[in-house]
Order: sequence, then structure tokens, then C-alpha cells
Amino acid sequence: MPPPSDVLVVRALGGMRAVAFVHPSGRVEALVGLACAALTLATGLLTSAEVRSALSSLAPVVAFLVTKRVCMGLQRKDRDKVLHGRESGTIKRLPHGEFVEVHEPLAQDQLFTLTQHEQNPPYEIGPLVDANGVRRPVKPRQRVRARLARVMFGSESHIPKPTVEEFRELTSGDHHH
Repeated sequence: MPPPSDVLVVRALGGMRAVAFVHPSGRVEALVGLACAALTLATGLLTSAEVRSALSSLAPVVAFLVTKRVCMGLQRKDRDKVLHGRESGTIKRLPHGEFVEVHEPLAQDQLFTLTQHEQNPPYEIGPLVDANGVRRPVKPRQRVRARLARVMFGSESHIPKPTVEEFRELTSGDHHH
């Protein structure tokens, strides 16, 4: 039986991993990962060579997550540029004392370039029960495919293009910048 301190550390590591799973923001994941590695090394449950081996096998996953975050940031920036225009560098003071930066609208060809891509919905299994109430058989492979599609192409994995209504609302002249 392992010493009580090892059991406590293993439970703490499990709790940290659960937190990382429930709150998947980049900073939390990184902090929890570092804390798990530090506690594991400090308690001697794994040697540094074992930790290094595990981390090297996780390198592709970490590279994917970092790349995905960078791409989502770029998508967010493109969306803001379409909705608000490009930064002009001109600062304007409003009568009530607020400072705002004036944005210049984008040219039509730039708007087209930033909004021309299609955003296809992720693969879905469809209804599990047909119109007669009969349960439709769904293979495990289809369930895995649908779950992976939600993760890779779902609403949390991309920034939606601005809608025509959003664009009209912001360019109608009723806002202050």
C-alpha cells in the first residue's frame, strides 16, 4: 500500500486534471499542467526521464492547441475588422470627455476577402428516433465521428462570420466610432 502522502498527491493531481477538463482555458491548462508535473516530480512518483518522455509525446497535442488558439485570435481580429473597420490612428475626444479611436471602413474587396469563406456545420448523427418512434441504430464509429466533429468544427472552435444584420447595425451611423 502506498504511503498516505502519495495517495493525497495522486488525489490532488486527479482534482487538478478535473479542473483542467472542466475549465479548458489556455492559462488554466498550462498552470494545472505545470502544477501536476511539479507535484509529480516533487513526490518522486515519476522520474524526470519518465516525465520528459510523457511531455515529448504530448508535444503534438500542445502544438495543435497553441496553433488553434492563434488561429482563433486571428479569426476574432478579422471579425472585428469587418465590423468596425481598420484602425486609423486618429483619437477623438467626445463632449463628455471619453476618448475613442476613429476607425476607417474597409474597401469592398477587403470585406469580401475576409468574409468569403464558408463555415460548414459539423457532422451530426441526426435524430435517434424516427417518425414512428423506432430507435435508429447508431454505430459507435458514428458517435465518435460526431463528437470529434463537434470538438474540431463546433461553435467553440471557430469565430462565426459577422452577419449582414450585425454589419448594417454597426455601419448605420447610430454609433459613436
